[in-house]
Parts: sequence; C-alpha cells; structure tokens
Amino acid sequence: MGNVNPSVAICIPTFNQAQFIGEAIRSAMEQEYQPIEIWISDDGSTDDTAAVVKNFDGSPTQVHYFKQPKNVGIARNNNWVLSQPSTEYIVRLDSDDVLEKEYVASLLELLGAYRRAGYAHSAVREIDQFGNSRRVRRLFRVSPFEDADSALRKSSKGYQVAANICMYRTRVLREANFYRNMDCAEDWDLSVRIADAGWGNAYSPAILARYRVWNDDKNTRMRRKKKELIGIESVFQDSLFVAFEKRGWSTKPPRKAMRKFALAHADCLSWKFFSKDEKREMQSILYRLGGSSGVVAVKCWMVQHGLSSVFRAERNLVTFAKDRTKAVVSLLRSA
Repeated sequence: MGNVNPSVAICIPTFNQAQFIGEAIRSAMEQEYQPIEIWISDDGSTDDTAAVVKNFDGSPTQVHYFKQPKNVGIARNNNWVLSQPSTEYIVRLDSDDVLEKEYVASLLELLGAYRRAGYAHSAVREIDQFGNSRRVRRLFRVSPFEDADSALRKSSKGYQVAANICMYRTRVLREANFYRNMDCAEDWDLSVRIADAGWGNAYSPAILARYRVWNDDKNTRMRRKKKELIGIESVFQDSLFVAFEKRGWSTKPPRKAMRKFALAHADCLSWKFFSKDEKREMQSILYRLGGSSGVVAVKCWMVQHGLSSVFRAERNLVTFAKDRTKAVVSLLRSA
C-alpha cells in the first residue's frame, strides 16, 4: 500500500431505520483496523434516528451526522455522504446492514494487492429484521481480481456482488462522479461506469458483513418495483449499451440479458396490492426490456392468470441449488 495506515471512512446513508442504525454504527466503530471516520447522512427521517445517533456522542470514534432538510432521494443522499470524507478509501454501509470486525482490514489488504481494483467486496451473511441468519451469499470467482473488461461483460447479467456493501477507492468514486440520479439500481449502475472507466474489482470469499433483507407490513420494498424496473432499464440503455458500443462490442448479450430480467420480474404483475393502472405501467416496462420477445408476453399473461406460484417455486429451488453449490466450492477452495 502507498501509506502505512491508509485513511478510511465508513459512510452510512439512512432513512427511517432507527431500529437498525445503532447496530450499523457499532459495527463500524468496532473494526479491528483503526482509526476510521464515520459519516452519516439522514435523508429527512421522521423516526428516532437522530436520537439513536446522539447516543454515540463522546465515543472514541467521532460520528459526523447530518440531516437533510428534506428528503432528497437515495442517490442524492448517498452522493452527499460519500463526497464528504477526504480519506483514501470509503466504505458504503446501509444503515440496516452490519460489518464484521475484520471487514476494513481484510478489504484494505485486498485493494493493496490489486492496484487496478476500483472497489472490493466480499461474501455476506443474509439476515432478517431480527438478525436471524437466512443464507450465505457468495460469488463464483476463480480469482480475487476481475479486470475492467471482464467486469463490464459480466455486468449485463446484473450487479456482480453478493450485496451492495463495498469498499471504494475514493478517487475512483470521484472519477465516476458518484451515483447517477436514480431511485433504484444505482449501485449496479455505478459498478458499470467504474468498469467502463477501466477499473476492475476485487472479491474476498470470506463472510465479512451481514446483509439485512426484510419487508414491513406495508410492503414498502416490494412497492418500489416500478422504480426498480425503471432503474434496470436505465442501466442498460444509459450505461451498458453506451460502454459496449464505445468498445465496438456486440450488444446482443446485454439485450438477451434484458429479456431475462423481464422474465425474472414479471411475477410482480400478480401482486395484489398493485392497482390495474400500476400493473399496466410495469407491464409496459417489462415489454420494453423484453424487446419483441413473445416469451415475455406469455409469462406476463400467465402470472396474471394465477400461475405465478409455479415460477416462484422454480426460482426458490434454483436459488437453493446455487447456494449449496457455492458453499461446496468455497469449502473445496479453502481446504
């Protein structure tokens, strides 16, 4: 590494997650690697977030807390907090997630070993709202380092991390101009633009964080599906196709991937809490993602006529099989 003790900031964007943010802050403070900085940007929370953060006043590690005067949205809030530190490295940590104590030290070592890695990430343990373990998320990676072109090609299949908990080189974030103004898929989009700028990434198979997956009684996360579909479409149209065409690569692989995304997300048309108008809007986006694919149209029809449970069961089985395979491969590699 360039310095004996590279400077690191852990940035925590948050909105109405008072029940989780305390654990996130403690996990940042308890890193084996020290010293670190902690920055929090509160996107106009209406719960007790400010009071929870205030409990950390007087801690050995200072917490820089800022509350936006009004809700500015995910991308703008993230950009504000990520642009504050002047450290060499930045960890982006959502306020409902948790870092293991060795997270910073392990990924610093990885970034030091691979100088063309713009960011580093790891396997994570998926937990529910109560902290109970659900599954381990891993990647199939032969090498810890993936070069920019390889990363860019793989990006057409989706965001190639176990979870959106990453350590970035600060200069790479600034070079990419942080996030585009998107409500969903902003992390995936950023990874595409980092690869487009010539930076690869590094991955550790060690479980270095806990990634929380949960939903409230109002189905808040699921109700964001339209924004998610718009985000997916924007990643392809505004970032991936631009990068592929710049290099003279065929756009057939990302177009095929778009159709797969349309098929994977068509199940939302069966969700009862969406109105007919909302479903009509989402179906229009799915059709755009699918291009002229009749298969997408057929699946949209099927899920709207009571057959979504068949596809859901198939998806759960595939996920289970992949998790088990990755676990076996991980054990064999560590043996």
